[in-house]
Amino acid sequence: MDSLAWLYARQGVVVLGLERIRVLLERLGNPQEAYPVALVGGTNGKGTTARALAAVLQETGLKVGLYTSPHLVEFRERVAIQGKPIPQKTLLSLLEEIRPKAEALGASFFEIATALALLHFAREGVEFAVLEVGLGGRLDATNATEPVLSVVTNVGHDHLEVLGPTLKDVAREKAGIFRGGVPA
Repeated sequence: MDSLAWLYARQGVVVLGLERIRVLLERLGNPQEAYPVALVGGTNGKGTTARALAAVLQETGLKVGLYTSPHLVEFRERVAIQGKPIPQKTLLSLLEEIRPKAEALGASFFEIATALALLHFAREGVEFAVLEVGLGGRLDATNATEPVLSVVTNVGHDHLEVLGPTLKDVAREKAGIFRGGVPA
């Protein structure tokens, strides 16, 4: 099975928690430590906000990585530097590198995708990365980073069955990307 088919075969299972992603990132050399990170969470508008923040940072002259989800047409859209999607050859090469480590941990689709983005950004020398939270925040794979900025767009009733049962519970999960002493 080729690498992309292998990745897609891992879709559909939501596995919240930071244990696996932290171990995976450690086994990849902790690429997320190579640059500052902004996390963007919330119920609606995360992607738009993340793209706007990345564009503003690019305008200051920084080399910016952007990780979003889901993709509209192809996976490469999720991982971009300076607005350009990850090249197919690079994507496949990184998946081949990550695959044995991810399989050993039973990593989910989103954990693998997140690790791939963080590794790509480190290898390409980004100066800042903007990461869109996948689901919730507190236990989302993107939260394995140490952000210098955390943004929550809004809190709605989506995903009550996973993050709830109340709106207050959902808000608590999304607020999990906040850190003491870090702008929000």
